[in-house]
Amino acid sequence: MLVRLALFPLVFGVVFFMLGLNEKKLADASSQAPETISLKKLIDRGPEGNPNVILTDFQVCDNLVYQTSTIAGQAVGSWSSVWVPIVPRGDLAVGILGAAAPPRDVQAIIFSKHVSNVQEVGAKLGVQNLRGMVTNRISSLNSKEKQFLQKGYPGINFDRCLIIDEGREPASSERISLYLAGGGLLVLIGLALLAKRFLLS
Repeated sequence: MLVRLALFPLVFGVVFFMLGLNEKKLADASSQAPETISLKKLIDRGPEGNPNVILTDFQVCDNLVYQTSTIAGQAVGSWSSVWVPIVPRGDLAVGILGAAAPPRDVQAIIFSKHVSNVQEVGAKLGVQNLRGMVTNRISSLNSKEKQFLQKGYPGINFDRCLIIDEGREPASSERISLYLAGGGLLVLIGLALLAKRFLLS
């Protein structure tokens, strides 16, 4: 029983601590105020520059991937997450679900948790200035997301694709400290419970 009890704080402690480290990595690389930059310049610069950006001069592509709850294999309810490829403005003849032919060279994807359905794609993502953070330092697409995106964009190269988390901002030092301290404390509690279990055996 003690071993099982120890696993919960250990697992959650590691998760919180890693979350804190990731947030610190992004915050340390970020400017205090977001940098306004065009998608073309951001692509030319790559993922290693300032991740805290206001993105301009881009177009939203039509083929997107979204995540929602499923019942008996059928999607139900609002979207929980969406991945939307984007290209520099002028590279796409038609955009935002206008049935345009997919561009051959997609090098950036917007990730969002703030779009609930297809009607909100244009209103929330097809804007002139999009606040977000480039998160390639700490995250990547999983195999299922890649698989679905590959169907709509056969030539996409995920190794050089920017991931822009829409609406995200650098975490405050207080929030980072909370993740790190809380995670460390939970790990210590888990280790203490494990030590007690072995001492009693």
